[in-house]
Amino acid sequence: MVGRGHHATKEAAIGGVAAGLGGRVVTGGHHATKEGQNPRVDGWIEVRREADEELLGYVRPDPDGRWAALTVFGGVLAVAATQPDATAVVARRGLAALAERWHHRRRGTDDWQIVLVAEAWPGRARLVEGWYSLPGSDTFELTAADLVAGDELVLDAPPD
Repeated sequence: MVGRGHHATKEAAIGGVAAGLGGRVVTGGHHATKEGQNPRVDGWIEVRREADEELLGYVRPDPDGRWAALTVFGGVLAVAATQPDATAVVARRGLAALAERWHHRRRGTDDWQIVLVAEAWPGRARLVEGWYSLPGSDTFELTAADLVAGDELVLDAPPD
């Protein structure tokens, strides 16, 4: 379940395919979630579904000039050339990707692990290690702060 909280009111104009998918970019102040956490990471911009204000994920500029499409907890869905393209990815795949297998690498290691999302909130997720989420499986929490500090979580398999 994704917490919704209150949304910021200042909107950035987006066009093209992103608007057609019902996503919109929300900039300005950031809200605290129902859990009382503030997942704000500087440079991350909310993408919300227009129909019900559900948080779909975030977009953020990368240092190379491209834009990253992120889930509600900060996992990388894809990297796009423009902000509207990244917003379209979040609108199309942001929530659906929560049910997919992800690839996680802890900072300071070279090994990638397959993980599944057990629970997700703005700025954090509880992940299950392995291919299947069975009762008693090992879980751990990954936060946006972990990702900023060097952990990696990507949807597409990393190159060998």
